[in-house]
Amino acid sequence: MADNIQIIFWAATYILVILAGYTEINTGRKLISMPYAALIPNFSWEICAMQQSGYGWGHVLWLGLDVIIFVLNYKFIEKRSRKVIFILKTLCIVLVFCIIYQVPQGMLVSAFIIDFTMSIVFLVSFDKLSPYFKIHIATLKLIGSAVAGYYYYKFSSIVLALTVLVFLFNSFYLYMCIRARIRLGRKRYYAVVIDECL
Repeated sequence: MADNIQIIFWAATYILVILAGYTEINTGRKLISMPYAALIPNFSWEICAMQQSGYGWGHVLWLGLDVIIFVLNYKFIEKRSRKVIFILKTLCIVLVFCIIYQVPQGMLVSAFIIDFTMSIVFLVSFDKLSPYFKIHIATLKLIGSAVAGYYYYKFSSIVLALTVLVFLFNSFYLYMCIRARIRLGRKRYYAVVIDECL
């Protein structure tokens, strides 16, 4: 049950990331809603995980949504050389996960390492991310990670430690999102955040 719940919350997170990306396109800007350092390992992990899980519905859903996010972020890259590097990095990380998955609990532990990395990258990239659906993405990401940690912590002490750290970082990220929105107000929040990112 908890596993299905975390699948739903993470899928909802990805959907809002996609909607934020399309909103940026419609407004003529190119502010990403998922940092590249979070997207590349996450997308690569899903490619391997879908096959490893026997094409389970959750992994198929996640990979489908990740493909859209991947394409949006790819479009936001202006220089051709950077687009090539983006693709090459992704291919390299896919190969790394193919190797990691051969290690006992490699798939499980690597998922939480990615989650931990993602929680840090979102914090570091706070001022560079699209303001659209930012609080909602932060909330869903927080809940999705917490539920996943609750379900899987019993399988590994490493997962338990990472779950606690991810919860703390995600909570702080959500706090930053709420504080920025309250401090600036709705209209000024979008105007100021966008101006700072351009």
